[in-house]
Amino acid sequence: EHNRHNHNRVCSLKWSPNDYLLASGGNDDKLIIHDLRNNRHLHELKKHKAAVKAIDWCPNKNNIIASGGGTNDHFVHVWNVNKDSNNCSIGSVNTHNQITSLHWAYNANHFVTTHGYSSNDIRIWNFPEFTLCKDIKGHDNRILFSSMSPNYGDIVTASPDESLKIWNLFKKYNNHTNYSLSFQHNNTIR
Repeated sequence: EHNRHNHNRVCSLKWSPNDYLLASGGNDDKLIIHDLRNNRHLHELKKHKAAVKAIDWCPNKNNIIASGGGTNDHFVHVWNVNKDSNNCSIGSVNTHNQITSLHWAYNANHFVTTHGYSSNDIRIWNFPEFTLCKDIKGHDNRILFSSMSPNYGDIVTASPDESLKIWNLFKKYNNHTNYSLSFQHNNTIR
């Protein structure tokens, strides 16, 4: 449970693909994994140094989750929740910018981060190498929020400049088994 003080509020929630684990990120810099089958906390993960707003479960691996830290943190951490809390870290990468959202590609070979100050960009990372695959510029202001499409190919980003931008990041072939990266800016909506 996140601390109930005003400065320690829950700022993100995400169900696992198998629907019995719930992840919550808080302004107390914690990622908490709740096991709803037993009504208990499975993990309380404390590697972040800022609010944990960006979280996403790997869509085809129920035990893998990624979390991203805010302004004073800049790190993405990937966790295997089937291990104990002291050994569940798979790896991490310093993005050197505020992380505002995070999404997995369906094949789990990549994850996507969006950023606020000062880069205002979208980044695609190789996994499990944690290497930068592509950096996509397109917003003049920080990206406040993003959403991945149900086909895991497109992402929409929102910015304080009152624009929504739709990006085609992954082209899928063969029923979610293979992806190619395409990085085309499709549309801007005002």
